[in-house]
Amino acid sequence: MTTAATPVAGARTHAGQRFGVLAVLAATTCWGLGGVLGKSVGASGLVVSFYRLWMGAVLLNLVLIVTKRRLTWDVLKWSWLGGVCFGLNVALYFTSVRMTSIANVAIIGSLTPVIVFPIAVKWMGERVTRKAIVCSALAIAGVIVVVLAGGSSGERALSGDLLAVVNLVSWAAFFLVTKHARKGVGTLEYLAAMTLVAAITVTPIAFLTGQDFGSVEGVGWVWLVLLVLIPGAAGHGLMTWAHAHVDVSTSSVLVLGEPVLATIAAAVFLSESVNAVQMLGMAGVVAALAVLAVAESDTVEPEPVAAAT
Repeated sequence: MTTAATPVAGARTHAGQRFGVLAVLAATTCWGLGGVLGKSVGASGLVVSFYRLWMGAVLLNLVLIVTKRRLTWDVLKWSWLGGVCFGLNVALYFTSVRMTSIANVAIIGSLTPVIVFPIAVKWMGERVTRKAIVCSALAIAGVIVVVLAGGSSGERALSGDLLAVVNLVSWAAFFLVTKHARKGVGTLEYLAAMTLVAAITVTPIAFLTGQDFGSVEGVGWVWLVLLVLIPGAAGHGLMTWAHAHVDVSTSSVLVLGEPVLATIAAAVFLSESVNAVQMLGMAGVVAALAVLAVAESDTVEPEPVAAAT
């Protein structure tokens, strides 16, 4: 049984590109629900992350066993760095939001394309179009409007902002590493290995910070399971698959829709208010991402296709 898909020469197909863009948008939608589900668990961010990652690791590795696949050293070699980056990203995010405002963390996080674009061009051979740059700038501006117009809470501290910057780097690194890893390993194998490594990475951080692991009670476990299934398995599964079909310079911009979707989800499910300025900012983000999604769906560039399972 082959555990990692073998790279094959070929060209990126129009259908693959289109479905890849749709997968990125679907993943972004799943991630947009993460905040509502996580908040509903009723536990600290690190506790939620600890259980989410370990439950996800067990689930994905069980699926791996049922489908008669297994983790090998080769799969782990392709996946371990992504797991470390993702584990650190989760820990840094929840730590930074306690040390500075959530608005600051969200704005800093929206700068992902600024890191991804030059690396994608220089080391991955991607071509970033003028339209992608303009759409990225408009989407980032829209995210900033949405976040700032909603007001901010929490103390602003330089140390927290610096952690948010490190968090931004870890997320961009996770995106780029996952894109690279998809050249040598399949979607399920990568997810199972990456999530396991991420869980191992978060565990000592959670224990050393004295988290209350018994704080999840009753219906909180239901929300936790949904968190594992929707943003975790579905969201990351779709995005990992899409990395084999969509340029990372494109996907890093499309996921800027997550803060907008999170704001809408909070308004619908948690009755959080949304003002007119926020709605204007959200409309700008959606418009910019829609233009980019349509443009990228109709653009096909020859590229070796690898590990597209």
